[in-house]
Amino acid sequence: MNNINSNKTKIYYAIIEKLDPIPYINFKYDFKMSTKNRKRLNNESIEIVKNFYMSFDSDYNEIISKPLSDIGDINEEIKESLENLKEMDFQRLHGRLNIRSLQEWEIARRKIVKDINFLQSAKIMNYSLILIIVKVEEINMEVFKQKGNYLLSPSGKFAYIFGIEDFLHEYNFEKEDGNVFQASKVYANRFLEGLNKIFIHSN
Repeated sequence: MNNINSNKTKIYYAIIEKLDPIPYINFKYDFKMSTKNRKRLNNESIEIVKNFYMSFDSDYNEIISKPLSDIGDINEEIKESLENLKEMDFQRLHGRLNIRSLQEWEIARRKIVKDINFLQSAKIMNYSLILIIVKVEEINMEVFKQKGNYLLSPSGKFAYIFGIEDFLHEYNFEKEDGNVFQASKVYANRFLEGLNKIFIHSN
């Protein structure tokens, strides 16, 4: 993202690339760092996903899950929801994601902070952090290594791919999250605070 001043008029240019050209998504989350109306799955569906779809690897302290394409036990409605989950779903299913390298997270976080600071300076808010969980063997990791917008699980078997999206819309009363009078700076601060609660390095 960048801006150019022309005759005292700011013109903003954003080059947008699709974040998830991935056929083997395990989970996809949309974070606005709020809990108000931010869930897709009811309690029964959460238990079904945990029982049929997820397990815990105590050797690496990480959650293991199957690609959606491999699931035959869960109904289609739940499958579709797993590609558009929210904050409350994340808290109940994952809580926090354990990552392999704290240094890699600090580098990735600086990039996200830079984007958020730019959006805040342009008085833009209500953007989202999109987080995709996918098995490494199912995708071409070289694409994401070039972008640097991913982290690995402790075992290295899962990639957590992320990026800022949903920032080029007109903000209005129909949006489900937030207060229309909320300043972009307040939104940015809340966003950064929430960002720190997603990943953890415990090894």
